[in-house]
Amino acid sequence: MAENLFAILDDNSVVIDIVVGNPTDLFTEQQMASFQGVDVSKVKEYSEDGTYQNRGVAGKGMTYVPGDDYFKAVQPFASWTYNDAERVWKAPITEPKAFEETYNYWWNEENQRWMGYPCTGAPDYNPSEDPRIDYIWNTTSQAWENQ
Repeated sequence: MAENLFAILDDNSVVIDIVVGNPTDLFTEQQMASFQGVDVSKVKEYSEDGTYQNRGVAGKGMTYVPGDDYFKAVQPFASWTYNDAERVWKAPITEPKAFEETYNYWWNEENQRWMGYPCTGAPDYNPSEDPRIDYIWNTTSQAWENQ
């Protein structure tokens, strides 16, 4: 039988702990609240795949949004804004989507841009023979450009 997952919240609805229950004696929010010695409003069950009551997956530091009954992710960067409709944090520049090669990419907060490098996934990659070159995502051309 599957384990039950519970998020324990503080007074501001921030997840402060994740607790694994068991199917025999800790399988409801009320039972977990009693076991933890907290009010039942501070315990929210969720599932590993995020499908339990559409709450999503919980993690320490995330915020439980009671009105909409879901867990809001931690803001990844100061410049990112939250999109309530999609329930995701968005960068000030749209994330790269259209490109022919496979890229590993990341947000550069200091320069407010997406950076990345092409990757082939080849098992014989040797960085001294084929050094990594970082590229910048050009939002106008919708293409990766060499710095």
